Amino acid sequence: CFLSDCDSNHDHIPFNKLPELLNVVLNNCKIESDDDYTLLHYYLLKIIMKWRYYFEHAYIAHRVKSNIKYYKLKNINNIKLSEMIKVAGDYFLYMHDKEEAMDCFLKASDLALKAGNLETAAYNLGLYYRYYNMVPRVYKQPIDLDYINDTFKEYANLVISGIEYNGGLKVDPVEYTKKFIQAYPKVMSMVEAEIDKVGDLHIPYQRWDLMEKYLLEEFNIKWKNPQLMNPKFRFD
Repeated sequence: CFLSDCDSNHDHIPFNKLPELLNVVLNNCKIESDDDYTLLHYYLLKIIMKWRYYFEHAYIAHRVKSNIKYYKLKNINNIKLSEMIKVAGDYFLYMHDKEEAMDCFLKASDLALKAGNLETAAYNLGLYYRYYNMVPRVYKQPIDLDYINDTFKEYANLVISGIEYNGGLKVDPVEYTKKFIQAYPKVMSMVEAEIDKVGDLHIPYQRWDLMEKYLLEEFNIKWKNPQLMNPKFRFD
């Protein structure tokens, strides 16, 4: 719990032993309740999101999401559940899987609304709408601004700001394809393996160059990195 909650504890996490730790914890903990099982995966998810090999453990985020969506967790209140599935949504954004992330944010909003926390509910619904117009496969429904204003009252602007969000930095549309999303963890595994050999320069261009290389060579995906998509913006 300490390792998952503190944002200044990277030095305390034995990242080189993390895969072994995950296996030991997941395979040897006798957990009888769905609540404890979900909490365990939630804390593990928060830990792996601090790690450069986060992409190898998407199953943990999927377990958090599915347990909260489909099981009745009796001993965790809705505000905590909202927080937990929102973190799963953040992880899916790391993985470029915006549809999965949106599904998490929508559920997070619903749980917070049930708990009567309008601010948290509005914030998460705003996150959902940030990607609403970006993701081509999402089924679009008319947005009911009257409902949003009536439901979220003084926090309605948190939702509306998400609806009006213009996308910020441009991304290559290929990132929204299933082919890219499925290739991403495999590509990143090759990228990080290469960086282990040559050393980490701690600049985004190093990983972007390797991503372009492996996406094209291994998956025939032509990807434009953020610098190419935003030539007037500096990333270093």
